[in-house]
Amino acid sequence: MKHKNILLTGFEPFADFEVNPSAELMKFLGQRGFQTAVLPVSYSLIDSKISSLNLESYDFIFLFGLAAGRSNISFERVALNWIEGKIKDNSGQKPFPHLIDTTQPAAFINQLPLDQWVIDSTDLDLNLQVSTDAGAYLCNYLYFQVMKKNTNCIFIHLPGENDFAKIEKLIERLIAHLFHE
Repeated sequence: MKHKNILLTGFEPFADFEVNPSAELMKFLGQRGFQTAVLPVSYSLIDSKISSLNLESYDFIFLFGLAAGRSNISFERVALNWIEGKIKDNSGQKPFPHLIDTTQPAAFINQLPLDQWVIDSTDLDLNLQVSTDAGAYLCNYLYFQVMKKNTNCIFIHLPGENDFAKIEKLIERLIAHLFHE
């Protein structure tokens, strides 16, 4: 399949998680020809990393992160304009709860047909669901910051255990759907 200008991102390990499946997925997909980036789990470093990616230049961006307490792969519907970390990031920061950007709306609601994506992908046996928001930690922060620059994106939370080959098939199917290939 001929790929458009697509970026896929994951996060480095953090807190008590020695392995972050989103980073491992980026290694897997990078070896398969996808353009990937592993992002720092650090409020002080992530903005400069986001800026260096030139987000406006991509046709679509897939953002991945770990939701260890979930058993589903979750398409996140809403990026909240809110930051509130219950745990410290990898730089030792734990932000005080506040708006991410006082010049922006309370949330960005992703208008993609996420429910249809779940239905259309049942044959992949990935246990997909639509979730209402990406939380208040760095996953949500990233989603909100990316949505400000390029609304052609989706945040996907992964559980602890994943079948990367099936996720690759899902991504290729979503790209074909997005670009009518």
